[in-house]
Amino acid sequence: MRHLQQYAVFTGKEEIQKIREQGATLNDAHVAHLSSTFYGGGVAQLLSTMVPLLNEAGVRTGWRILRGYPEFFTITKKIHNGLYGDHDIRLTLSEKRTYLRVNELNTKYMHLGGHDLIIVHDPQPLPLIRFKKELAAPDSVNNQKWLWRYHLDFRKHNPHVWKYLKPFASKYDGIIVTLPEYQTDVRKPHHFEAPAIDPLNDKNRPLTKKQARRILEGHGVPLDKPLITQVSRFDPWKDPLGVIDAFKQVKKYKDCRLLMLGDMAADDPQGKFVYDQVIKKAAGDPDIHAVNIENDLLVNAAQKMSDVVVQKSLAEGFGLTVAEALWKETPVVASRVGGIPMQVEHGKGGLLVDSIAECAESIRYLLEHPKEAERMGKEGREHIRKNFLITRLVLNEISIIQSTLGKKSAP
Repeated sequence: MRHLQQYAVFTGKEEIQKIREQGATLNDAHVAHLSSTFYGGGVAQLLSTMVPLLNEAGVRTGWRILRGYPEFFTITKKIHNGLYGDHDIRLTLSEKRTYLRVNELNTKYMHLGGHDLIIVHDPQPLPLIRFKKELAAPDSVNNQKWLWRYHLDFRKHNPHVWKYLKPFASKYDGIIVTLPEYQTDVRKPHHFEAPAIDPLNDKNRPLTKKQARRILEGHGVPLDKPLITQVSRFDPWKDPLGVIDAFKQVKKYKDCRLLMLGDMAADDPQGKFVYDQVIKKAAGDPDIHAVNIENDLLVNAAQKMSDVVVQKSLAEGFGLTVAEALWKETPVVASRVGGIPMQVEHGKGGLLVDSIAECAESIRYLLEHPKEAERMGKEGREHIRKNFLITRLVLNEISIIQSTLGKKSAP
């Protein structure tokens, strides 16, 4: 278990003290986060660190999980894809009924009585607010506040999918999004909260090069050539096939290796299909390694030992893997989408791209200019330290809770 004081080495003691002072204003409040999985994906990663730290700061905070089954998660993945920008998607009447029925069934397993604030993450549990009376204690239902935390980029959403979801979202007391540009058209208060990394978890804690090398070689990834890595769920929006195409262009000029490192979130049934596509496209090339594993130390080692980390997303809410790579002082080549430009300014921390050709060109540039790559990596780490560590997120969260519950912040 990590404690607030351990983060002072990165942020200074003043920020830790501020978290404790602001948290004390909420010591009579009870908050619950609600998501669709305990592991896999950025939401679970954020909550696994933030919830314990909020409790230490004096904010009684719980974490509940929505139970579902494969058919339900196939539907919610379809919704996810529609909100990300797939405009061909239409939800059938049967799919809508299943989506709503699973949320209603969860009222049998979930007790939220006594909580002052419920924060619901992403579309999977969005309709739960329809059953607020069944979930809350009778004497608290009218005072209980609900916020919807939407982690995706809203700007390219499928209007047909959103038309169905909007009535649910409109029942909430407010909506939390990553950037002001992600605001929805729901006429409720919007709060802004960018994700952050935990510098003390296994993904980000310090590793020596000797330790990192041993971990990678233990998973069959030799370090005899420059290493290019993308760390992402096996998801079409992360464009793993485009990464392979870019790598093949780079290999014409520079002998190197590609590591595609990812996992499959419990609520994402599309992952196996995408992973199989990656394996098929990589077949016959011994320099392409596709590893499907949930191993935070392996992610840490790969980001540390890579010459370039790639994040060639087609759409992105934030992209925590960018911040993770920069924390290891590894330069990043990333798509100019979603929250990635918050983390990488072109030429500082890495290079932003808009196509496979630009991605290949930028990777090649960093491999051929190691001093420039080193400079970008160092600048990137400092940018993450100042803006995207978990302590900043905890302060941000406390501020949102204060605002929603009408609590005054500490002087």
